[in-house]
Amino acid sequence: MSSQPPTRAESLPPSTPAFAAHPLHAGLRAGLADLGLHLADAQVGQLLAYVDWLAKWNKVYNLTALRDPADMLTHHLLDSLAAVLPLRRQLASLAPPGQRSASDPWRLLDVGSGGGLPGVVIAIACPDVAVWCVDTVAKKALFIEQVAAALRLPNLHGIHARVEQLTGFTASMPGWSN
Repeated sequence: MSSQPPTRAESLPPSTPAFAAHPLHAGLRAGLADLGLHLADAQVGQLLAYVDWLAKWNKVYNLTALRDPADMLTHHLLDSLAAVLPLRRQLASLAPPGQRSASDPWRLLDVGSGGGLPGVVIAIACPDVAVWCVDTVAKKALFIEQVAAALRLPNLHGIHARVEQLTGFTASMPGWSN
């Protein structure tokens, strides 16, 4: 038996996910409740891991002006999560759930994604949406690819390009014409 006090993770009940010990866990759960958004435990864990990745890479690659993970929670994660319910409502109005197949997912293009906001957050919260994060800065697109691999997000892609040079993407917005 160790003479050291248990860490927060060691003192949690065995059925509690390990990420519950994350210092931002309670704030994220509270924010999700305020937004009326339910996410699975695995998605909450991915969001917390994403903040950790963002904070770590941000020290070297300047992905965002915010440095404090607590600020990243409120100013990045929760701001991005605020778009999820309206996005889900819009997609459901275009095709009710179950009408789209996994081989034909909704597609979202996050232009000027930077550190992956809101694209990474949407990819986590909406696994049925294929998200492409486009940035002209190679290190930012590489970061998105690293996050996609680390968090096992097959629906997330980082693209190093100028949006006007992209091919193969078409946009359709109800009520919009050029």
